[in-house]
Amino acid sequence: MRMAKPQPKDKATKILGVPNRLLFIAIFTVSCVAVESILNAMGVLIWDFRYWGWPHVLPIVLFAYLPSILFLYWLFDMKSLRRKLAIASSLVVLDVVGFVVFGPVLGWL
Repeated sequence: MRMAKPQPKDKATKILGVPNRLLFIAIFTVSCVAVESILNAMGVLIWDFRYWGWPHVLPIVLFAYLPSILFLYWLFDMKSLRRKLAIASSLVVLDVVGFVVFGPVLGWL
């Protein structure tokens, strides 16, 4: 949730004429892809797929970071704490089910 903390409480606030949510989503998405690209260039992070890496960073933006950060901001802006907890808990359950199915059951992990 650290990516959601710098944003103003008011969703309507604009920064440099841009809606604050869109600006922060863009900043954090680009910075995450930049860090991943730098780590790959240093040999610390290895990309296995042909179109998942430099100079093809668009798939990383569109399929990795942008949806995650959009989801984070959507969850952060919810009014109901109960709904936030329900959605976050369902993600944990989905992760556990996925780990069990793709790990011990199918042997992919």
